[in-house]
Amino acid sequence: MSAPKTLGQIALRNVLLTYVHVDKPWAKQGDPADKAKFSLTPVIPKNHPQAAALQAAANEIAAAKWGDKLNKSVFPTFCVRDTDLPTEAKHRAKDGFGPGKLFFNASRQPKDGPPAVRHPSVSGGQVELSPTANPDVYPYSGATGNVVVKFWAQDNVHGQKINCELVAVIKTADGDKLAGGGTDTNAAVADIMDAPAEEV
Repeated sequence: MSAPKTLGQIALRNVLLTYVHVDKPWAKQGDPADKAKFSLTPVIPKNHPQAAALQAAANEIAAAKWGDKLNKSVFPTFCVRDTDLPTEAKHRAKDGFGPGKLFFNASRQPKDGPPAVRHPSVSGGQVELSPTANPDVYPYSGATGNVVVKFWAQDNVHGQKINCELVAVIKTADGDKLAGGGTDTNAAVADIMDAPAEEV
């Protein structure tokens, strides 16, 4: 028996995981306005089989929040972005993005705890993973995975927006590692151990 549907929530399959920071909260360096949080940026092609469902999940939240005011007096900013728009030229040029893609930031506040990071090969998916104990199945920037995200409406002095909460993530396949994710501390230590003294 499946769980009751949660408004604005969707399980996306076969997405490219980028800017993965799910083991500990992260904030942009040099940006005092950016608060540390768990986050990742899923990337999908615009012809992804769930692209329409992604928009529908956001529409559910917008309709529940603003009702008949939507598109009349309320024009919320949607967090899902299109690399083909002129304003997204910077992202279009990044590895893993390119033309014809949709992407969005999904995040989770530290007070809510980290997102569920599990894998069916580890205790049947019943235990949380760590990048040190489970490096082979832990998600990273450049891997393919499935994510559960939940859209929510913001309406305050900072604007009217549809934002996205990160609920869970599973790595399903390896890929070329991309910049912008968590640091592989095991590899970093190995580099130090193997480096000649003058390089340390």
